[in-house]
Amino acid sequence: MVYLKSVEIGGFKSFDVDHRIRLTFDRGLTVLTGPIGSGKSNLVDAIRFVFCEPNPKALRVSSLGELLYETSAKRSTYAWVKAVLDNSDFGLPVNKTRIEIKRRLSARGSTYYLNGRHISRKRLLGFLEAAGISPNGFNIVAQGTVIRMAEVELRNLRQVLEQLTGIAAYDRKKREAEENLKEADHKIAVAEARIEEVRNRLKNLERERNDLLRYNLIREEVRELKAASISREISALRDTIDRLDKSYQECSREIAAITRLEEGLKSEKTLLEEKLKGSRLAEAKLRLIEVKGQIRQERRDITDLRGRVERLEEEIARLRAMEAKSSQALSILAEGIREVEGRLKGARERERALTSRLRERREAPKEIVTHLEGRGIDE
Repeated sequence: MVYLKSVEIGGFKSFDVDHRIRLTFDRGLTVLTGPIGSGKSNLVDAIRFVFCEPNPKALRVSSLGELLYETSAKRSTYAWVKAVLDNSDFGLPVNKTRIEIKRRLSARGSTYYLNGRHISRKRLLGFLEAAGISPNGFNIVAQGTVIRMAEVELRNLRQVLEQLTGIAAYDRKKREAEENLKEADHKIAVAEARIEEVRNRLKNLERERNDLLRYNLIREEVRELKAASISREISALRDTIDRLDKSYQECSREIAAITRLEEGLKSEKTLLEEKLKGSRLAEAKLRLIEVKGQIRQERRDITDLRGRVERLEEEIARLRAMEAKSSQALSILAEGIREVEGRLKGARERERALTSRLRERREAPKEIVTHLEGRGIDE
């Protein structure tokens, strides 16, 4: 059976903090005697205090601050009580025969120690209950307790007996365990709800990931098709420009030939005019009329050719403008493709992040791309 071997007191009630008191107890009965006011009850209060008594009224004070040693000339800022227990029969669950319990009280509250190491009050109470030691138990019988027990009603006697036998402690532990179980069930329900929420979120993320993959594949395919279409348009425009250049050169050559012919006709006209002055005047006039008709026809041809040349030049300018615009569009498209590649890289990084969260890899579907290829996608 665990029993109290010694008690050390400092700064507690009537015990000065600078002159600590140490009392030792042997097995059996120990009697403390002395006049009224000598501190006998304070010693019992100190033992109750070190065994985790939280109620100041049980220690015969209105507040725990009144437990600090105080005289007209001096007031202690802290108090402490240390109890040493004999654990030779290992009634307490520790492999030591000497157990040291200490409680220190200051303005910040109480601090508990077990064998020199800090411990919480709840854990210390649980440790002491293994040997049936409790601040509310009958290990300590205060003044008037025997009389109150003799006068207790039968309906309350069972509670006293349960407390004496330790059943009350187990009932309290049972209630605490049931409360902990309810709290654990509640936490499990909350965790399951959160798991379901996370599962739904993962499904949404998976759908978003698949939609992103489809969108990137379709957009990349559209970009490629658009680039190919613009390339074909540029190639066709260049062919048309080359063809118009050749026509322009041919027209220029024809204009030069007609100009030369016109000059020849003018020379011939001059000669004919000179011949008209001679004997063959009539023939020269007819030839002159014929030459003038040819000149007028040649001038009309020249006018037509010049109009055709002007139209060709306008067409060439328009086609060159279209070529420049197409080249600019191709450049913009190339920049867009580079931008898309950068965004695609970011999307692939997001895809890897989503894949790691889902813990599985899935192949992106190809049906939409195949369908769009069959229809010939264009924007």
